[in-house]
Amino acid sequence: MTPMVLNLTWSGLLVISAYLLGSLPTGYLAGRWLKDIDIREHGSGSTGATNILRTVGKGPAVVVLLIDALKGAAAISLVNGFYTLTQVSLLPETWQPWLVALAAFAAIFGHSKSIWL
Repeated sequence: MTPMVLNLTWSGLLVISAYLLGSLPTGYLAGRWLKDIDIREHGSGSTGATNILRTVGKGPAVVVLLIDALKGAAAISLVNGFYTLTQVSLLPETWQPWLVALAAFAAIFGHSKSIWL
């Protein structure tokens, strides 16, 4: 495998992982677990923390909001951790800021367009 193909493969895996992490539907799961409802059929129809606040309550909404924020932070940490923990530089250092931005975008996109819903 050529170095460029290897670089692109690792980059793609990191971005896909960030998307999958961001796509975990925490609001939907909170509605399902706490009230046995599909949150998309109540309130605004959104799976976000605001709709959880309206439909389920303040405590679950705060938890959903925190988990959603942590998903984004974890996606960025995934890329930074990959650069920090790998002994051999598998990806060029100049790619790191771009991959961090792509991972953040992928997590946000996953949050908006979840593969699970």
